[in-house]
Amino acid sequence: MTSRPSTTDDSAPASAGASPPGPSQTSPLLDLVIAGVSLAMGVALVIHAQDYRAMIPRTVIGPGLLLTICGVVFTGLGVTMGLGAVRRLPVGAPRGAAPQSLRFALLVPALLVAALAATPAIGFLPAAALSAFVLMKACGARWLPALGATLVLGAAVHLAFAEVMRVPLPAGSLF
Repeated sequence: MTSRPSTTDDSAPASAGASPPGPSQTSPLLDLVIAGVSLAMGVALVIHAQDYRAMIPRTVIGPGLLLTICGVVFTGLGVTMGLGAVRRLPVGAPRGAAPQSLRFALLVPALLVAALAATPAIGFLPAAALSAFVLMKACGARWLPALGATLVLGAAVHLAFAEVMRVPLPAGSLF
Protein backbone atom coordinates (compact mmCIF):
# COMPACT_ATOMS: atom_id res chain seq x y z
CA MET A 1 0.00 0.00 0.00
CA THR A 2 1.43 3.35 -1.00
CA SER A 3 0.85 6.52 0.93
CA ARG A 4 -0.05 9.72 -0.83
CA PRO A 5 1.73 12.95 0.00
CA SER A 6 -0.29 15.40 2.02
CA THR A 7 -1.75 18.35 0.11
CA THR A 8 -1.62 20.63 3.14
CA ASP A 9 1.50 22.46 4.17
CA ASP A 10 2.34 21.15 7.62
CA SER A 11 5.45 23.32 7.85
CA ALA A 12 3.44 26.57 7.97
CA PRO A 13 2.93 27.73 11.55
CA ALA A 14 -0.59 28.30 12.74
CA SER A 15 -1.44 31.98 12.78
CA ALA A 16 -1.93 33.45 16.19
CA GLY A 17 -4.66 35.97 16.82
CA ALA A 18 -7.42 37.22 14.57
CA SER A 19 -7.01 37.18 10.84
CA PRO A 20 -7.41 40.36 8.82
CA PRO A 21 -10.86 40.99 7.36
CA GLY A 22 -11.47 38.81 4.33
CA PRO A 23 -14.23 38.85 1.73
CA SER A 24 -16.84 37.59 4.19
CA GLN A 25 -15.63 39.64 7.15
CA THR A 26 -15.51 43.45 7.17
CA SER A 27 -13.68 45.85 9.41
CA PRO A 28 -15.71 47.18 12.36
CA LEU A 29 -14.67 50.71 11.39
CA LEU A 30 -16.04 50.22 7.87
CA ASP A 31 -19.23 48.76 9.36
CA LEU A 32 -19.59 51.89 11.51
CA VAL A 33 -19.26 54.12 8.44
CA ILE A 34 -21.84 52.08 6.53
CA ALA A 35 -24.15 52.05 9.57
CA GLY A 36 -23.91 55.83 9.94
CA VAL A 37 -24.66 56.41 6.27
CA SER A 38 -27.57 53.95 6.39
CA LEU A 39 -28.96 55.66 9.48
CA ALA A 40 -28.68 59.11 7.90
CA MET A 41 -30.27 57.91 4.66
CA GLY A 42 -33.13 56.29 6.58
CA VAL A 43 -33.90 59.45 8.49
CA ALA A 44 -33.68 61.49 5.26
CA LEU A 45 -36.09 59.10 3.50
CA VAL A 46 -38.64 59.31 6.31
CA ILE A 47 -38.43 63.11 6.31
CA HIS A 48 -38.70 63.27 2.51
CA ALA A 49 -41.68 60.89 2.53
CA GLN A 50 -43.71 63.38 4.53
CA ASP A 51 -43.89 65.62 1.43
CA TYR A 52 -46.10 63.11 -0.41
CA ARG A 53 -49.84 63.08 0.23
CA ALA A 54 -51.87 59.93 0.69
CA MET A 55 -53.70 58.77 -2.44
CA ILE A 56 -56.63 57.36 -0.48
CA PRO A 57 -58.24 59.82 1.96
CA ARG A 58 -57.85 59.11 5.68
CA THR A 59 -55.12 56.49 5.08
CA VAL A 60 -51.35 56.46 4.69
CA ILE A 61 -51.44 54.64 1.35
CA GLY A 62 -49.63 56.56 -1.35
CA PRO A 63 -46.21 57.22 -2.83
CA GLY A 64 -44.81 58.30 0.54
CA LEU A 65 -45.62 54.95 2.15
CA LEU A 66 -42.87 53.07 0.32
CA LEU A 67 -40.35 55.79 1.15
CA THR A 68 -41.37 55.64 4.80
CA ILE A 69 -41.03 51.86 4.90
CA CYS A 70 -37.62 52.02 3.21
CA GLY A 71 -36.54 54.78 5.61
CA VAL A 72 -37.55 52.77 8.65
CA VAL A 73 -35.74 49.69 7.30
CA PHE A 74 -32.59 51.72 6.51
CA THR A 75 -32.68 53.26 9.99
CA GLY A 76 -33.18 49.90 11.68
CA LEU A 77 -30.38 48.30 9.68
CA GLY A 78 -28.09 51.23 10.46
CA VAL A 79 -28.73 50.97 14.19
CA THR A 80 -28.35 47.18 14.19
CA MET A 81 -25.18 47.23 12.12
CA GLY A 82 -23.73 50.06 14.22
CA LEU A 83 -24.34 48.23 17.49
CA GLY A 84 -22.75 45.06 16.09
CA ALA A 85 -19.73 47.03 14.85
CA VAL A 86 -19.25 48.75 18.22
CA ARG A 87 -19.16 45.36 19.92
CA ARG A 88 -16.47 44.15 17.48
CA LEU A 89 -14.20 47.21 17.78
CA PRO A 90 -10.74 46.25 19.00
CA VAL A 91 -9.72 47.44 22.44
CA GLY A 92 -6.48 49.02 21.15
CA ALA A 93 -6.10 51.38 18.23
CA PRO A 94 -8.65 50.61 15.49
CA ARG A 95 -7.40 49.35 12.15
CA GLY A 96 -8.42 51.41 9.14
CA ALA A 97 -10.71 50.08 6.44
CA ALA A 98 -9.37 49.30 3.01
CA PRO A 99 -9.65 52.36 0.72
CA GLN A 100 -11.40 50.31 -2.00
CA SER A 101 -14.04 49.07 0.44
CA LEU A 102 -14.59 52.52 1.89
CA ARG A 103 -14.94 54.04 -1.58
CA PHE A 104 -17.54 51.44 -2.52
CA ALA A 105 -19.36 51.89 0.79
CA LEU A 106 -19.67 55.61 0.10
CA LEU A 107 -20.71 55.10 -3.54
CA VAL A 108 -24.07 53.55 -2.68
CA PRO A 109 -25.38 56.43 -0.51
CA ALA A 110 -23.91 58.93 -2.98
CA LEU A 111 -25.90 57.27 -5.76
CA LEU A 112 -29.05 57.37 -3.61
CA VAL A 113 -28.59 61.09 -2.97
CA ALA A 114 -27.86 61.73 -6.66
CA ALA A 115 -30.95 59.78 -7.74
CA LEU A 116 -33.08 61.65 -5.22
CA ALA A 117 -31.73 64.98 -6.48
CA ALA A 118 -32.17 64.04 -10.15
CA THR A 119 -35.71 62.67 -9.78
CA PRO A 120 -37.53 66.04 -10.07
CA ALA A 121 -35.70 66.78 -13.32
CA ILE A 122 -35.53 63.40 -15.10
CA GLY A 123 -38.08 61.29 -13.21
CA PHE A 124 -37.76 58.33 -10.89
CA LEU A 125 -37.27 55.54 -13.43
CA PRO A 126 -34.35 57.11 -15.35
CA ALA A 127 -32.69 58.23 -12.09
CA ALA A 128 -33.02 54.80 -10.48
CA ALA A 129 -31.91 53.01 -13.66
CA LEU A 130 -28.88 55.27 -14.06
CA SER A 131 -27.92 54.67 -10.42
CA ALA A 132 -28.26 50.92 -10.86
CA PHE A 133 -26.13 51.04 -14.01
CA VAL A 134 -23.36 53.02 -12.30
CA LEU A 135 -23.41 50.61 -9.34
CA MET A 136 -23.19 47.58 -11.61
CA LYS A 137 -20.25 49.10 -13.48
CA ALA A 138 -18.55 49.88 -10.15
CA CYS A 139 -18.95 46.22 -9.21
CA GLY A 140 -17.13 45.22 -12.37
CA ALA A 141 -20.01 44.31 -14.68
CA ARG A 142 -19.45 44.50 -18.41
CA TRP A 143 -21.26 47.17 -20.44
CA LEU A 144 -23.80 45.06 -22.29
CA PRO A 145 -24.97 42.89 -19.34
CA ALA A 146 -25.15 45.99 -17.14
CA LEU A 147 -27.24 47.81 -19.74
CA GLY A 148 -29.53 44.80 -20.17
CA ALA A 149 -29.98 44.41 -16.41
CA THR A 150 -30.72 48.13 -16.12
CA LEU A 151 -33.47 47.93 -18.76
CA VAL A 152 -35.00 44.83 -17.12
CA LEU A 153 -34.83 46.51 -13.70
CA GLY A 154 -36.53 49.66 -15.03
CA ALA A 155 -39.29 47.64 -16.67
CA ALA A 156 -39.82 45.55 -13.52
CA VAL A 157 -40.04 48.64 -11.28
CA HIS A 158 -42.49 50.31 -13.68
CA LEU A 159 -44.61 47.17 -13.91
CA ALA A 160 -44.64 46.61 -10.13
CA PHE A 161 -45.42 50.15 -9.05
CA ALA A 162 -47.23 51.91 -11.90
CA GLU A 163 -49.21 48.97 -13.27
CA VAL A 164 -49.73 46.47 -10.45
CA MET A 165 -49.88 48.69 -7.34
CA ARG A 166 -51.12 51.79 -9.22
CA VAL A 167 -48.62 54.00 -7.40
CA PRO A 168 -47.64 56.89 -9.68
CA LEU A 169 -43.88 57.23 -9.97
CA PRO A 170 -42.57 60.79 -10.06
CA ALA A 171 -42.15 62.03 -13.63
CA GLY A 172 -39.42 64.48 -14.43
CA SER A 173 -39.95 67.99 -15.70
CA LEU A 174 -37.58 67.44 -18.64
CA PHE A 175 -39.60 64.59 -20.18
